[in-house]
Formats: sequence, structure tokens, C-alpha cells
Amino acid sequence: MSCVGVRQAQYLLEATDHPVDRIAGQVGFGSPTAFRDRFKRIVGTNPHTYRAAFRRLSTD
Repeated sequence: MSCVGVRQAQYLLEATDHPVDRIAGQVGFGSPTAFRDRFKRIVGTNPHTYRAAFRRLSTD
């Protein structure tokens, strides 16, 4: 999966309350583990931490 899928996942993490496992499937990853690994490699943090940080930033 390319950076495009991870960018789509970032949007979904920011805009929805969907579980990470569901988002992984929505953006084309075959397994949530592969998604988490690729997300962390590209973004530098895991999806859960990304969502929490984004929500903190958007409420400040």
C-alpha cells in the first residue's frame, strides 16, 4: 500500500470515530497489523496516537 492509503487513513482518523481496524480495511490493507506497521513507518507514530494528538490539536 502506498502513501496514498496512509494519507486517506489520516483523514479518516481525523474526521471519523471508526475503529483503526475498520479504517485499515477501508484504505485497502489486508490486515490491521500491516496497516499499523506501514502507518508508523510513514507518519512516525501509530494510528491511535496520531488520532489522539490530532484531537488535542484541534481542541486547543
